[in-house]
Amino acid sequence: MTRASALAEFFRDRPFVWIDGADLGMIAGRYAWRSRISDLRRGPHFMNVQNRQRRVRVDGRSFVVSEYRFEPRRERSADAGGVSASALLF
Repeated sequence: MTRASALAEFFRDRPFVWIDGADLGMIAGRYAWRSRISDLRRGPHFMNVQNRQRRVRVDGRSFVVSEYRFEPRRERSADAGGVSASALLF
């Protein structure tokens, strides 16, 4: 299994959960996890991985935390009764 595939599996098991970038390094490689996230956004995975950055203050020190989450895409379809339904695509 490639590191990108391992990271994809990790994200799929945790949809909509913000994960600290430092934790992703343990799965995708300490110096390569950002590149693996970029890989996931392209084929064959085509994953919707979002990023947020927030400033945190601890013990008078301020730093930026970079977090990522997988947001499965929604596919809309109609059931037999004509009612629209949504399904998450992993």
